[in-house]
Amino acid sequence: MERGINPETVFNLEHDDRLIYYAMAELNQEQRIKDITAAVYNAIAMFWNEIHKT
Repeated sequence: MERGINPETVFNLEHDDRLIYYAMAELNQEQRIKDITAAVYNAIAMFWNEIHKT
């Protein structure tokens, strides 16, 4: 989902649709956290490999 969604858009949704929207937003947030975590691990591994070249 896009960041910065207009709050009126969310509040105008039916209750069931709003629950689905919130669930999707939470899943997207969890995926972003996983993506950032993987990127950090990759950067650390690249750094580690670079400083330990012989």
